[in-house]
Amino acid sequence: MEEALSRLAPRLQTLRCRILKTGVGIEIDDLSDPALPQIRALAAARAAAAGRRFAGVSRDRLGAAFVSPSAP
Repeated sequence: MEEALSRLAPRLQTLRCRILKTGVGIEIDDLSDPALPQIRALAAARAAAAGRRFAGVSRDRLGAAFVSPSAP
């Protein structure tokens, strides 16, 4: 999932996936990114396919494993 999300938003410096009590959450550094609706939709679909609830997208915070977009 992280690779597909990173391709949607190449300008993001940080993309974190968290397993929360409320479900799977995605944290990104820029909530104004134009790809946000696509990120939200892809993450929700992937969470549902895995049998998990999607908790939404929020601004990133420290302390989790993360995936940085590949350099061009």
